[in-house]
Amino acid sequence: MLIPLLTYPYLIRVLGKETYGLVVFVQAIVAYMVILVGFGFNISATREISIHRENKEKLNEIVSSVLIVKSLFFFLPFSFLVFCY
Repeated sequence: MLIPLLTYPYLIRVLGKETYGLVVFVQAIVAYMVILVGFGFNISATREISIHRENKEKLNEIVSSVLIVKSLFFFLPFSFLVFCY
């Protein structure tokens, strides 16, 4: 909790106000992307895994599908972000 209070003045001095503002803007976009990627999977995937905990094939299918969908939800906004900048 104390580290950001010590590093913010240094970063603003080294990067400048405009560049630091851009860094904070990109951090906000990434935070929204994290929310989008993780939205609902912690609850729904956990529920499905608890229902099918004895079936190894079903567990593999659930984990694989969640990882694939999370990857898609990550790469689509990430590619948009890369092409915008």
